[in-house]
Amino acid sequence: MQMQEGASQSGRHSTIAEEARKYLATWDEAGLWSGVALLARGDSILFTGGFGFADARNQRPNEAGTRYRIGSVTKSMMWAAIQALSVTGQLDLDASVSSIIGEPKMPATLTVRHLLNRRGGIAYWSAFDDATRVAARASTVRDLAAWIASKPLHFQPGASRHVLQLGLHSPRAGAMVRGSSISQMKT
Repeated sequence: MQMQEGASQSGRHSTIAEEARKYLATWDEAGLWSGVALLARGDSILFTGGFGFADARNQRPNEAGTRYRIGSVTKSMMWAAIQALSVTGQLDLDASVSSIIGEPKMPATLTVRHLLNRRGGIAYWSAFDDATRVAARASTVRDLAAWIASKPLHFQPGASRHVLQLGLHSPRAGAMVRGSSISQMKT
């Protein structure tokens, strides 16, 4: 077990912190979990700790401050934001993506609903040899959307479902949220 411990409290909170540490250490020792945990009550941090390795190949342990790329977590956040905009009437799920993000070369039949349901027909970006170079130099959502629009569709929007299709984690989703005035949403 590789554990780096951060904040802990005294008194009644130390028992909770110790229980959390033991619980997570059990999962770590069994090889079932590796990561960073933070346990809080209100504004008080009861426990932070890193378990296992952030980089197993180089034996770099997780620490309370280890940072991770959040990857697909953004899909859930985007989905929730888009649904909230839809429920409040600020975003039409059947509107064309092209009209929302201002990229006229996007297929006119591609809708927000297609992206939510992975039925947009757009191939996963890494399928293209120039993807890494384009992603690194694209300075705006429109730049990236124009590049995506220049690529052939994997299938016509709505005709099929493809798990690796660009959807909620793409710049288009963020542009739709921004284009629909998320700042006006009530929280």
